[in-house]
Parts: sequence; C-alpha cells; structure tokens
Amino acid sequence: MLKSLNAFVDIALMSEPKKIAIAAAEDMSTLVAMKKIVELNIATPVFFGNEKQIKEICSSLDFDISSFEIHDLNDKPKASQAAVSCIREGKADVLARGAIETPDYLRPVLNRDTGLKQSKLISQAAFVEIRAYLNRTLFQTIRAYLNRTLFQTIRPQAKCNMAS
Repeated sequence: MLKSLNAFVDIALMSEPKKIAIAAAEDMSTLVAMKKIVELNIATPVFFGNEKQIKEICSSLDFDISSFEIHDLNDKPKASQAAVSCIREGKADVLARGAIETPDYLRPVLNRDTGLKQSKLISQAAFVEIRAYLNRTLFQTIRAYLNRTLFQTIRPQAKCNMAS
C-alpha cells in the first residue's frame, strides 16, 4: 500500500525517464512540479503554451529550460491539441495539464479522429497527501461512460479511498 507520494517518486526513479507533453504550460504550480521532476531525472518536458509566460515563470523559479522544446501557442485549446498530437505521434509518453479549463483540455483527448480515447470508458485518478490529516494519502478515481455527445456522461461514478 502506498503510504506517501514519495512512493511514486521511488517507483518513477526505477524506470527510464519519460517525456511529458504539457498543455498550456504557463502555470506556476505545474512548472514547480516539472522543475522537481527534471531535477530528479524522472522526465523531460515538452512545453505547449505561451512561451513568454512559460519563460518568465521558469526564470522566477530559477528553472533553466533552455534545453527543452517550447511550442509557442497562445491559444489554450490549440496548445492542448498540439500536446495530444505529440503523444499520438509517439514524441512524448505522458500528457499533463497546465492552466487550461477541463473542456478545452479534454476535447482534443476525446476527439474520435485525432484524440487518444480508445474506448467509451475514461478514468482520471488523483493522489493527495495531507500530512495534517492523520498522515494519510488520499486516492480518488472518477470514471465516466461516454456516449456520442462530447462531455455528456452516463452513469458517472466516483470513489474516494483512503490509504493508511
């Protein structure tokens, strides 16, 4: 059982570094996390979004991104589509979300012709470590069965499990 988020870091360190395509990467918390991921040699980023803002935030974090790809896209839905295409073409392994609304992020993922969706079931998982709350790691999954209309869900299900 995973007792902390550090267990994920340990697991990631045992495998080869991945490449992460970040849609709308001009987001402080996303870039803080990416800096740590790069420092630990877990993955390298491919940034999709407002290049000027990405560079400004990274500069304020003392995060040197000069050796990484940046695709300057000021339109967030287009940044998401480009990041999805990067995954689909095998140029990156993981899709990550920055400062973008859920519909704009998921629309390219779920696109029947150019997206990543391969079945009617999609899942999202979130892990949160709250040390002040009984020193536990919380795990939440959300599953949705999709019909033909984008974002219309049938029988949504949510679970929240607490690992001790």
